[in-house]
Parts: sequence; C-alpha cells; structure tokens
Amino acid sequence: MAIQRTAAKGRWGYAKKPWFVKLAASLLLGLAPLQFFFALAMSGHPDRFSPAFVAEILGRLSSAQWMLIVSTMTAGAALLYVRRATLLLAVAACVGLIAYNLFATRSFAWPLALFAILLLATPFSRPYLNQGLRWWERASRYRLPGLRLRDAKDDPFEVVDISASGCCVRGPSAHALEGAAVFRIPGLDFEIPARLVRADDRDQGYRFELTPSRRRRLARHLRHLNRNPAARAKAADSAPPSRGVSNL
Repeated sequence: MAIQRTAAKGRWGYAKKPWFVKLAASLLLGLAPLQFFFALAMSGHPDRFSPAFVAEILGRLSSAQWMLIVSTMTAGAALLYVRRATLLLAVAACVGLIAYNLFATRSFAWPLALFAILLLATPFSRPYLNQGLRWWERASRYRLPGLRLRDAKDDPFEVVDISASGCCVRGPSAHALEGAAVFRIPGLDFEIPARLVRADDRDQGYRFELTPSRRRRLARHLRHLNRNPAARAKAADSAPPSRGVSNL
C-alpha cells in the first residue's frame, strides 16, 4: 500500500449514524403498512378496522403485492446498514413501487419518485458512497497521556492516539519508522505488527495487522488503560522496546 503524505488537515464525517438514515429507513419500513391503512380508511366499509375484515383484505392481496411489501420493508431494514449496495436496493424498491402505483393504483407515484431522488441526493448518499465518512464504524480511539512506544533502537515515540485498528505516533526520529514495524504494549502477551499508511512532517499513522481475536483483546486492554489512570501510568513507565522494525 502506498504511503500517503498528507498535511495535518481536519476531515469531516459522522461520529454517529445520521438521523436522516434512520428517518429514511423508518419511512420505507412503514410505507406498506401506511398504504394499507390508507386503503382501509378509504374503503368506506362499516367494519373496515375489524380483525376479520383486515384478515379478509390481506387474503385478497396478490403475490405481486406481497412481493412489493416484503421487498420494501427489507430495503428499509437494509438501509440502516449503510453501504452502497443497500442504497441501490432502497432505490430499486422505490422504483418498483413507483411502477406499481403508476400502472395499478395511480396514487403515491410522485411522492415515491421524490423520495427516490432524495435517496440519491447529497448529503444523504455521502455516507453510503464514502466509507471514510462512517466514523461510527471505526474502533474507539483513545488519547493516553504518557504512553510511549519504542522501536528496535529504543527510541521513544509518543502515542498521539491509538485504537484497536491502528495508532498515530510522534517523535524526534519518527521518519525512521517507515515501512513495517512491530510494536509491544505493556500488559499484552503478543506483539502488534503494523504497517505505515499515512505520514506528514510530524506524525505517522500505522494500521495494525491483527487477527479478529487479538484485535478484540487489544480493544479491551485499551479500554482498561483509558479507564484506569494508575494502570496507564504503570504502562507508561514500563513500555518495552519492540523486537524489530523493517523498512520495506
């Protein structure tokens, strides 16, 4: 992976899943029930809200109508899983509903078309199309004052921030840690292989290359250090050197 040399500029994103994602998913999930309730209300039948009449109407629905109901509600649930494919699935469900309403009921077509356009509009589609904006999916990042990592030459490197997926280090000789490195954190019984992915004139960012089980153990250890200042101070005083650094 090529090293990206960047200036220290802030980038915007979403720390939590945006409210408009939840709203759009709720609308898709509730669209079929709302349409069914509207059809019942407009039927004029004296017992239109009785369980027996509702069951009778549900039994009259065609297979195409059931397919639209299931696909729409599935697309609404999938919309909460913010990915490019789920956005396209939601738009496809809207297109199917628009076609059905145009040729069958001739109602709700324009609101559905507007909703489909809004799904593709900016800024709604941004977190779906750009993984870098989905900050809520990132591992929790901690600033642990005093914690330092060391390279094979025993040079200290200040940890600017660290998470279970990587760290940002700073030090007088940070330019020496290029390529691949192996870190050790006090309190863990395994080494942490890392690869340089970002660098500027002052800091370097490393991505940890760990198995899922070790990544979970590292995440628990970082939470422990973050919640216990005494443990963090002990780790800062006893940070061992890593066992090797290689320049690739």
